[in-house]
Amino acid sequence: FAEMFEQTDTRWAPWTVIDGNNQKTARIAVLRHILHELKSHIPQDFPEVSGEIAELADKAFNETKAGAVKSI
Repeated sequence: FAEMFEQTDTRWAPWTVIDGNNQKTARIAVLRHILHELKSHIPQDFPEVSGEIAELADKAFNETKAGAVKSI
């Protein structure tokens, strides 16, 4: 295993070894790892939303909450 990881673990495609003996625990570990990677590589500072877009979003979400079906 060590030789395989040494040959294939790269900066662009790193290996993450997760113990799969317990399926539920392994799935949680995978999700935590994905969340960590996303948080560390995707900027969390979002741009300001213009008033027009905020109004459109508010209208769309309020209509959806009221049970209306909106086709796009």
